[in-house]
Amino acid sequence: MEKEVFVSDYEKLREIILNSVINNVPFSTKGYDADALKKVGREIAESALVGDFEILYQPQVNFDGTVKSAEAFVNQTLYDVEIDRRVLDFLARTNKFETEISGLTFAKICRDMEDIVKGLGDDYMIMFKLNPTLFTDEFCQYYCETLIDHKLKPENIAIAFSQGANFETLSAELMEKLKSLGTRFILDNYGLEQNDFNTLQSFPFDFVKIAREVTSKIHQSDEQQQIVEDLMHGYHRNFKVVADGVQSEQEFETLQNLSARMIQGYVFSNIFSKEELIEKSSTVSKGLALQ
Repeated sequence: MEKEVFVSDYEKLREIILNSVINNVPFSTKGYDADALKKVGREIAESALVGDFEILYQPQVNFDGTVKSAEAFVNQTLYDVEIDRRVLDFLARTNKFETEISGLTFAKICRDMEDIVKGLGDDYMIMFKLNPTLFTDEFCQYYCETLIDHKLKPENIAIAFSQGANFETLSAELMEKLKSLGTRFILDNYGLEQNDFNTLQSFPFDFVKIAREVTSKIHQSDEQQQIVEDLMHGYHRNFKVVADGVQSEQEFETLQNLSARMIQGYVFSNIFSKEELIEKSSTVSKGLALQ
């Protein structure tokens, strides 16, 4: 496919997919060349399924200045275009290759982690996002076998489930089995759903990540501050709180006053390659890694 054609059709496909995802409306190619959009989707899928993507990382900063964890992101580029992660997620989910992509992603993270723990310590943790419907006995066996193959500990790679996903089949018992080995679990995107409280009480999470949509308004909105205050003081506090998407000093200061203890966002750090993560983690808490 010619680059100009791919770029043009990809932008159309991205617009349709994000409209469906963000506004929770049915996906429809009405008014577009459906065959052309399907061709772009196939090319994205075929590239991803042969592992033609890399993993990028964004550090998470503790308020004591230490940096001992990061979140992993899939970074796929075709024809010099960075493919929106939400587009790949949508294609994987709707075309039933989500299990394969998750397996490839986890394997790449484990390969990176061999170098990361050498450079940053064997207590460093990476957060890996997984659709809760894929958290099965088969995945847990693959998870454990892959960690062993790469000589990693369960504490090195935590599993994050995004609030708003389908938790109906998620097994708290299976989570507890992995937790007994040292695995930690994260509830991602907290603060966007009315059933946040029920989800938090129903499953044994070790970390809760406040959604960036909440933190972006935290210094301007009493309602958003109340979400964080309820989280910090209204539960049993058997988890740590991570504020995601923090991009300004005002947001940072407000979260600090609300007793949040970990932040993630561009106020401190860009998203890095494995090599950049190892090189720059020591300067992130000083705000120098942005340079």
